[in-house]
Amino acid sequence: MRNIFLLFSLIFSGFAVFAQPLVAPTLTDFPSTITTSSFLIGITDTNPTEIALEVEIEGGGMTRLTILAPGTNLQHSVINLLPKTFYRVRARALNCATSVACGDIGPWSLPFYITTKVAAPVAPIVKLDNNCARFVSISWEIPARAEDITNFVVHRAFDGVTFHNIGTLPGYQRNLFDLGIAPGVPATYIVFAENSTGITSSNRITVPVKPFVAPLPPINVQSSTVNKTDTQLNITWENPPQDFDCGTNIRSSYYVMIKREGDADYKLYEIIYPTASGIIIKGLKPNERVEYDIFSLSDKGIFSEHRRGVDNTFGPASKPTNLIGVAFKDALNNSSIGLSWDHAPKDEDYFIIEASKDGINFNVLGKIKDGNNTFKHEPIEEGVDYIYRVKAGNYRYGESDYVVTQPIKFAYSAKPNTPYGLKAVASGSKVDLKWYDDSNKEENYIIERSVDNKTSFVELKKLDRNATSYTDNTVTSGKTYFYQVKAANTLGSSAASNIVEVKITAGTGVLSNSEVSIFPNPTLNFITVNLPTDLSFETLNISILDQSNLEVYNKNYNSKVVKINLEELKSGVYTLLIKTESESSSRKIVKY
Repeated sequence: MRNIFLLFSLIFSGFAVFAQPLVAPTLTDFPSTITTSSFLIGITDTNPTEIALEVEIEGGGMTRLTILAPGTNLQHSVINLLPKTFYRVRARALNCATSVACGDIGPWSLPFYITTKVAAPVAPIVKLDNNCARFVSISWEIPARAEDITNFVVHRAFDGVTFHNIGTLPGYQRNLFDLGIAPGVPATYIVFAENSTGITSSNRITVPVKPFVAPLPPINVQSSTVNKTDTQLNITWENPPQDFDCGTNIRSSYYVMIKREGDADYKLYEIIYPTASGIIIKGLKPNERVEYDIFSLSDKGIFSEHRRGVDNTFGPASKPTNLIGVAFKDALNNSSIGLSWDHAPKDEDYFIIEASKDGINFNVLGKIKDGNNTFKHEPIEEGVDYIYRVKAGNYRYGESDYVVTQPIKFAYSAKPNTPYGLKAVASGSKVDLKWYDDSNKEENYIIERSVDNKTSFVELKKLDRNATSYTDNTVTSGKTYFYQVKAANTLGSSAASNIVEVKITAGTGVLSNSEVSIFPNPTLNFITVNLPTDLSFETLNISILDQSNLEVYNKNYNSKVVKINLEELKSGVYTLLIKTESESSSRKIVKY
């Protein structure tokens, strides 16, 4: 208004007036007002007649013009700017309301340069890199404007609430190794990004910090046969993996414990280095049972699980155990006794099985190789108490003691078969009878005699099982006798054999059943025949008949002690016939 009033006053007063030229304003800044998006500029204008002021802001890819009312000392707030952007500011006076189509525009002021402040940092994104008992490693990413960050501050809390500064890092660093963790205690982390404008916090991550744990136990612990002797054992194993990345279960040593026979508990044998894969335990006894226990200790004093085993040193084979026998009929209806036993140490090369009927005299039934813990005894005689014993042996160190059964009996399953082939030879006041045994079920043989032309038979003699001959010394010269034989057991007796007739006449040559010893019987391969030393003969004939009465062996001898090889004969019951010039005898033999 003051300019308009001055103009009209000059016109009406009739004076000639000439307008003064416009001059450039002067700019000043206020650094404390600079923010990320604004600043305050001071304008000093000395023009007395200007109509307006025009302010130009240029930067950040734009130019902004603002018209201000005139004044001597103005403060202009520039807003809506970009952070961290360089701006040029200048101003000029106008004698118009706008610079568009204005004919009187003053010069621009000297430019003034202002840079807006940088924005607060973008929040870091934190992640876990390594979780160990000795340290935790974290890292972080900056999604944008990483260059704006001056430094990082890392906070940690063990309770998720009480945080402490554990490191201030330069703005270019992106990770941290925390060596101050507590094994097995969770740790929570926050990373703060800082610059001149402010601080921004990251996401939280909670790390279940690994604890120190027991080492893994040794693998495949066993007693090896390599370097095993009668005084030492070689215990071997494989080393399990270790956590070398984090060191949670590093072995520092192996412990070797043993329990020998007679020890109440394990005793320390030796502590050995952590990479060992075996140890030789020395100073043991032959065939000694040793229990062993292998485990490890970590560098943090934590023991692994135990791995145990047991073995025997070499030596004479261990005594079998749990020998049992069961009487049964096999698939072919043969009377049999099955034997079985245990032999856990597995230190045998063979087993020897023996049988006895009196518990004193034992005969070998068989020798079987290792790994076979059963044996079938057949044929057997029903109604007989058998006592068995078994021992184990190896070819290097010898044989064990016997394990012995109680008497085992196959109860009679039926009446015995009828004897067959009864023959009689009279000599003076004697009658020699012989027959064939056709049964394994007899308990006795009953000799019956008739003196009334077979009208009635009376028991003459009861003989033990397996008898095949008898001499009747109660005959009278001039009489005729009839004989028959029966086999009997507790279930009854068999039918009578064929009947033989003998007439006793004077002058008949003597033919007696001399005492003959045959052993072993039963047998696996050989038998020995012993004749009485007072027996006189020139030629001895021995023949063997099978159950079909077929001759399978015949040979002459001139010795009173004869050894006969039966290896080529099949298992079964045979009749052995012995004849001299004056006497004869028959016996039943059993070949296994």
